[in-house]
Amino acid sequence: VRLGKGRPRPLSAGTLFTYGPGVAQRIRTAEDEPLGKYFIDFAGSRARRLLDEAGLAPGSIVTLGPTGEVREAFELLLRLALDRDPHT
Repeated sequence: VRLGKGRPRPLSAGTLFTYGPGVAQRIRTAEDEPLGKYFIDFAGSRARRLLDEAGLAPGSIVTLGPTGEVREAFELLLRLALDRDPHT
């Protein structure tokens, strides 16, 4: 991944990166190991402040710990999104 004008950084399981207005992003994958990714769009007047407070301002790249729980959380979000109720 390359964020903004920064140098390219390798991605691996558990890499989290953020981008937003003013931070271009480019993602490339290897042919022999296609990239899979989950993503969340944050919107609204408080989104930027909350991401900043979490240390995830646009242009951040962090490596998470064990990825099993993170993957489970994303899979749960996807299942809940299919419920089509007022809270989705």
